[in-house]
Amino acid sequence: EVSASEETAGKITATSVFSVLQGQGITQKLQVALVTGRLVIIPDDLIAQLVAYSLGKSIRISVDHFTKLEGYEGFSYASGAQSLMSDLLFGCTQCLLHGQLKVIVGTGSLLGEGWDCPSINSLVLASQIGSFVSTNQMRGRAIRIDQADNKKVANIWHLATYEETLIGGGNDF
Repeated sequence: EVSASEETAGKITATSVFSVLQGQGITQKLQVALVTGRLVIIPDDLIAQLVAYSLGKSIRISVDHFTKLEGYEGFSYASGAQSLMSDLLFGCTQCLLHGQLKVIVGTGSLLGEGWDCPSINSLVLASQIGSFVSTNQMRGRAIRIDQADNKKVANIWHLATYEETLIGGGNDF
């Protein structure tokens, strides 16, 4: 079952960002997917394409890996072993590269070191990472040169939060 836990209630997480986008109807318009280390949510109409991209990988993703996501019409989710999640990330990245997905909402660790998608031109960081090296590495995902588009320009947004009801605005960790 997919749900928010008490630990993440009120915090900015990949799942909460996806939920807000879905609640505003943005996920259908922009073809948005959620990718975390344990969960992938994609539009139903991209499942067959994601399966096709996974052919030749260590695990063949099948439509049987996906379950309709209750409360999210037109979306299904998959979760499983690390190797399956890696293949799902690969498939989602291919969907993004080929224009079938417009947005991937993901965790910093999952979309951090080792993830390669040179065509990415917008990055919104809503992370708690305080290290200059770590945030710079994530920014590097968007500023990487794209051989297919030598005129690529990237937009990078780093969100800050402030909780009005807490003294000092609250901690983001």
